[in-house]
Amino acid sequence: MIRHVRHYLMNIETTYPLTVDSAKTWTAEIIAEHEAAPKTLGAAVAVYSAVTSEELDAFVAAVSATHEAGLKAEYPTCNLNWERIEHSTGRRYARLFTLRPEVTDITGNAEIIGYRASSAFAFIDLTNGAILKPAGYNTPAKHARGNIRKGDASNLWNGAFTNHGGGLHVAYLR
Repeated sequence: MIRHVRHYLMNIETTYPLTVDSAKTWTAEIIAEHEAAPKTLGAAVAVYSAVTSEELDAFVAAVSATHEAGLKAEYPTCNLNWERIEHSTGRRYARLFTLRPEVTDITGNAEIIGYRASSAFAFIDLTNGAILKPAGYNTPAKHARGNIRKGDASNLWNGAFTNHGGGLHVAYLR
């Protein structure tokens, strides 16, 4: 920040000659304004608290159970379509991804030997709990579809998800 102040003062000095006292006064005023700005912004943002790991784990467990129940209802005899949902946490977002069953043999008796990550399901903004639709595997879309703190599985988190075609899907913007 000091570099910006010096650059600003050097540009002004070519137009208006400065004294040492006026330069110190201007520098102190600019620094005071800069230090005051984040405090007012922080007060406005403090309404939304960060998502705790317990909240995130409970939300992912509820979404996974609802998703798996929908798939079991849609495909009652084929357990190869029953996906689970897990999450990985980054600096700003938690990525929810589907785990599909990995099978030994598709022609005869297929046995599930494990699960593998297949696609991004949703993103959770860890700063405020917003539910975001994935734009790709690594990036969320811009606008929130809901919040993990509003609603529950009975109303699909106030419409953040839809349950058409079996499991859950992140809803499109309305």
